[in-house]
This record gives sequence, C-alpha cells and structure tokens, in this order.
Amino acid sequence: MRAIAIKVRMYYHLPALKKDIVVDSNVVQFKTIELFRYLGGAYYLLFARLYEGEEKEFNLRSAHEEGLITQQEMDHLHSSTPGMRWFRMLCWAFQVVKEIEATPTEGELDKEDLKDIAASILAMRAAMNAVSYQAQMPIPFPYYHIITLLTFGFIIPYSYACAFISSSVSLAWIVWIVPVFGFAGMREVAMDMADPFGDDDTDLPVDVYVHNIMKFLVDFVEENLRPTVAKEGRDFHEEKEWAEKHTQCEEAKKKIQQTVHNATQIERKQNA
Repeated sequence: MRAIAIKVRMYYHLPALKKDIVVDSNVVQFKTIELFRYLGGAYYLLFARLYEGEEKEFNLRSAHEEGLITQQEMDHLHSSTPGMRWFRMLCWAFQVVKEIEATPTEGELDKEDLKDIAASILAMRAAMNAVSYQAQMPIPFPYYHIITLLTFGFIIPYSYACAFISSSVSLAWIVWIVPVFGFAGMREVAMDMADPFGDDDTDLPVDVYVHNIMKFLVDFVEENLRPTVAKEGRDFHEEKEWAEKHTQCEEAKKKIQQTVHNATQIERKQNA
C-alpha cells in the first residue's frame, strides 16, 4: 500500500502540481484521497473479516465511524459477505485509477505509469487473499486430536515412570517437569498461533497497523515536495556534496563542482 502511495504521488499527483499536466488541483487531490481511502478501507475490512476477539468491534459500521466508507457505500456493501467486502473496495480503488486514466488532461499523463499502479493494486489483492485463505484454513479435526492424544499419551506414562527413579530421587521432579511442561507448552503455543487475530497478548495488533497506514496515507497526501534551489538553496556540509567528498582526484572534484554549479543555475532559472 505504501508502494502504491509513492507511485500515485510520483506518477499523478506530483506532475499535476508541477503543471506537467493541466487538470483541476481539486480533482487531483480528491482522486488521490479517494484512492487511498479505498485501499485503507479494504485493509480495514479484511481485518474485520478475520477478527475473532470480543473486546473491540470491527465491521461496516465501525468502518463508517472511522471515515473509511460513506453511508451509501455501507448500504451498498451490506448485502455482500464479509469475505467480499474488502475485495469490492479494492475493485473501487482500481476503478479510481481507471477514472484518472480517462480524465481529460492537457499535457503528458503517462498511461503506462497508471497501468503500473493498477498492477500494484492487483498484487495487493493477491497478498491479502493469501492472508485471508491462510487465516481461514482450520486445523484438520483428526490431526488436532491425534496430536492431543500423543501429547497426553506421553505425559501420563512418563509421569508414572518418573516415580520409580531410584538413582536420584531428589532430581526426579526435574526429570519429570522439563519434558511434561515442554510438550504441554508447545501445544498451548501452537493453539495461540493458529488464530493470530483476536484480543490475546500474543495476537497481532492489526488494528494498530490499519491506523498507522491510514495516518501515513493522510500525511502523504500533504507531503511537501523536495526542497528546490530557488526556495531553500543548497547548503552542504563544508560546502561539499557527496560526489566531491568521496573522490581523491582534484581534477574530478573541479568537474563535479562545475557541474553542480551549472545545474544549480539552470534550476534557478527554471523555477524563476
């Protein structure tokens, strides 16, 4: 999702702000925010599909309260199954990219770049689908009971046998406790890891992940462009940029200094 955000910024948002393409800045801002909203909403609804805890609530209504979906979209998604809701929001994100591609513009709007963004959305769908399938894959019923039977089939006879250790009675409890607690502990850990989406201390804080990515996307919309020569200037440490500091040849240093100076003057004229 962060990679898609960078591509949208570089391929669509930035060229429009630099007037490489002529389009209403409000439209550019709106399309960018809409795309990020759909991506974040898909992420949120995927977690809502997988969440099995009881302390919090993750559903369409909570997504609406978070500002990820409108009332109309909530009504539209209500008839879909939980497994389809995140998928449909990704489809809407894909649709926004196609709307950007079809937007009448004056200037160069590279269609191949937009296809790259669309391909990234499809890759995101594949990754989310893999998470969904893996999380919903239950442990086979016979397998679970065989493991339980083997664990306790070992623990009970082993505990009985440890009572007959005569060589070192004082250490018998150590001989007993390590394997027994080891086997029982591994079983409990495996049970917790089988369902990482919930309220337990060992569960993944996916709700925190969702809020972090949404904060990143919101901040990214308003991110400033890189500092330019005309506005901030260029002040390197000791007045030397990296290419000068890492060459031992004095002649090469002079060429680099001249190149940087010439390019700086050209950029100043362009920005002016």
